[in-house]
Formats: sequence, structure tokens, C-alpha cells
Amino acid sequence: MGSIRHILHINRNVEDVKSAILEKDHLISWYTNDIIIKDTDSNKMEFKFGDISATALIKIDGNIIEWKYIDSTFEILIGNSLTFTLEEKEDKTRVLAEQNGFDLESDMSANFNFSLSKYLESLRQYLQYGKKEGWGSEGYRS
Repeated sequence: MGSIRHILHINRNVEDVKSAILEKDHLISWYTNDIIIKDTDSNKMEFKFGDISATALIKIDGNIIEWKYIDSTFEILIGNSLTFTLEEKEDKTRVLAEQNGFDLESDMSANFNFSLSKYLESLRQYLQYGKKEGWGSEGYRS
């Protein structure tokens, strides 16, 4: 098993990027417009993409945010995680996004690699230009 890794830079400060990754009001603009806050005490959220859903525990350690998938209609996700490591550099935020738990030689890994890159670019477009390209939005980046 391995990690799918992406690095991008966003012309916003770390706190703005962190808010966009953690708060429903932002997530619906760049990730998916169908999010359910399952439990605010344990930071549990459910993300829906049509018939596919995934429930994640959200953990925060400074500027490292982890979405640990604990349930999903897409069984391959259960036990995997998506980690965002944020670092401020030269008036920008460097984002290292790592999707963990995939057989890197599989077609599924290739699919998730492509999809993750689209969502990360949607995150950048949302924060830098206000574009809303998340799943289910009018401007969805399909």
C-alpha cells in the first residue's frame, strides 16, 4: 500500500486554507455540495457524491489535517485517509495532500489520483478566485 501525493501552492494564508478544508460552508464550494455533519464533538462528517458516500473522522494537529475514512459505500476507502499538510511559504500556502492506503499499481489508484488532483485545483480556484467547482455545483469540474 502507498500514498498518492500532490503538492500545490495557494495564494492565501494557512488559516484560510485550513478553514476551507474543515468548514462545511467552504467544503460545499470546492469538494461536494452534499455534506452532513454527523457529530461535532468527534469531528465526524459524511461526504456524498450521488450514490457514493464516505464518513470521515477529522483530526487536526497544528497545520496537519487528516480525514480518516471510517465508513463508506465505496468499501476501498474504509481505513484510508486523506491528509493535508499546510505550510506558509512566501505569502502562499504550500499544501501537501496525501491519500493513503492504495495499491499504487491499481486502476483504482489511478482514478483517485486524477480525482484528487481535480478537487485540489477546485480548492485553489475557490480560494484564489471564488470559483465554486465542487461536486454537485453548477460549475462542477467534471
